Amino acid sequence: MRKEFRELASVEKAARVAEELAPERRVEEVPLVEAQGRVLAESVDSPVDVPGFDRSLMDGYALRAEDIYGADESEPVSLRVVGKVSAGESPDVRVGDGEAAVIATGAPIPEGADAVVPVERTSSGDGEVRVRTSLAPAENVMFAGSDIASGERALSAGTKMSQREIGLAAAVGAETVPVYARTRVAVVSTGDELVRPGGTLDEGQIHDVNTFSVAAAVEEAGGEAVVYDHVGDDYDEMLDVMRKAARDCELVLSSGSTSASDEDVVYRVIEEEGELILHGVALKPGRPTVFGRLDETPFVGLPGNPISALSVFRMFVSDMVRAAVGGEEPERRSTSATFASETRTEGGRKRILPVGLVEDGDGKTVTYSVDKGSGATTSLTRADGYVTVEPSTNYLDAGDEVVVSLFGGASPPELLGAGERDGFLNGLLEGRDARWLRLGSVEGVRRLRDGVADVAAVSSSPEEIEALGIEDARLVRGYERRVGYVGKPDEGAVFGVPPEGYGVRSRFDSEKPDAETRSFRSEGGAANAVEVGKVDAALVGEDTAQSDGFVPQGWISVDFLVSDGRRDKSGVRSFLEDAEEATGGGGYRLPDDVGEVIENWD
Repeated sequence: MRKEFRELASVEKAARVAEELAPERRVEEVPLVEAQGRVLAESVDSPVDVPGFDRSLMDGYALRAEDIYGADESEPVSLRVVGKVSAGESPDVRVGDGEAAVIATGAPIPEGADAVVPVERTSSGDGEVRVRTSLAPAENVMFAGSDIASGERALSAGTKMSQREIGLAAAVGAETVPVYARTRVAVVSTGDELVRPGGTLDEGQIHDVNTFSVAAAVEEAGGEAVVYDHVGDDYDEMLDVMRKAARDCELVLSSGSTSASDEDVVYRVIEEEGELILHGVALKPGRPTVFGRLDETPFVGLPGNPISALSVFRMFVSDMVRAAVGGEEPERRSTSATFASETRTEGGRKRILPVGLVEDGDGKTVTYSVDKGSGATTSLTRADGYVTVEPSTNYLDAGDEVVVSLFGGASPPELLGAGERDGFLNGLLEGRDARWLRLGSVEGVRRLRDGVADVAAVSSSPEEIEALGIEDARLVRGYERRVGYVGKPDEGAVFGVPPEGYGVRSRFDSEKPDAETRSFRSEGGAANAVEVGKVDAALVGEDTAQSDGFVPQGWISVDFLVSDGRRDKSGVRSFLEDAEEATGGGGYRLPDDVGEVIENWD
């Protein structure tokens, strides 16, 4: 029987529930070699002085400072050398009036001496050393306990151990340190449609993404991810796996099967076999989130869509894991930006909207939505951060100022392009700080028109571009690519085609306007469909053809539409220069007028 979401919990309530469910901290002693990145559970006090003796800070001579008072380059003072002190050895010499001892860096100061003169300010011979400088008592000497005194606090509880803290712990003689144990977090993906990467996909199946992305998120938060085999939508099988996970771990995470349909059994397992605390959050993406306990072990059911799962993890679960391992909340970096174009957000629930960043020609930050829906795994990987949109907001208008919460290390790329994408462009973009939105010619023009893209690669005429309302841009001659048919393009054939708006699709529609077609996401998808027999033929670029049956049909132009306000950006300039100096080959050629302006829109 289908269960409806009668009342969605607020994000604030869900956050409180997550905080209350956070696993308890455990303390363990670990050897120093295993302490990297761990958080100290108890303070460490030094049982010894560091250093444990007065030691020399340099190679030179240990002496009494009063014996060389007034010494300088013109009137050096001679002292009798009475012995030598090496590092790691106990001194067997005593320095008296008018005497000195050779000493190495780190060696103990011999009795009677109170200063060390550097060897470069001396000269020696005939059992004497001539000192050409004066010293104050204690000069060039580190006294016992001057670094850390016995009983002094060396490291405080809550310190995250890095190589510096580990070195300090070693200096005070600690063989092990007390740290918070890494919380064992079970990761269980559910769904009959899932296949682990490396397995063969049958019709209707997809690769298991969440097991690996969620496990990586657990490790990043400081936990220890324990991965279980994914389970199908079978109640008894799921209960067995969940119970084992609850016995083995301090927190159980599942992904998928959390919605309110009769096929989604996770919430029923928790409701009937454990404690269902919360089911459904007023958050997009993330509505079908589950919080509860199974056999007293905290449980969070993440949505099955990869972006939904990671969004819920970021918002609620990461802090649960960090709290359990003693980690501090990471610094939340953010920046102000202006929305490039109107973006609808469908009010009613708090929205986590993935966005990208780009700088305009004046160095100001512009943001744009990269949201393709919670089922699209590329949304977060192509995002620089996210905008939190309140439930009362139905859309963000062009020019609206927003705060972008940044992902770690995110910054605007030097070049943001859109439009066509092929092998020639791949070569131009390789090694460059660039992001390219593969959307086809029409959408490429629109993204540049709306202030998102710096450059658009288009297979459109100036008249077609102008009809899309372009202003303040210029069209620069680019390159040409050879296209042709693969498969059997006979009369009555079914053709694989890319979406409308791409150059190859426009060429096909002009040649075979009445042909039966089946649309694919890309030329590569259409060519692959020919190979596996889903369609009879496809028109593709020469470098996309996957067989020897490529039949050339001619050339299409790919030119560069450049925003006037951004043509002086260094990333744009270098991209266009490289395009002008590139070579053809492999189904590509450069016309004689490459790099010249074809059309201006003032």
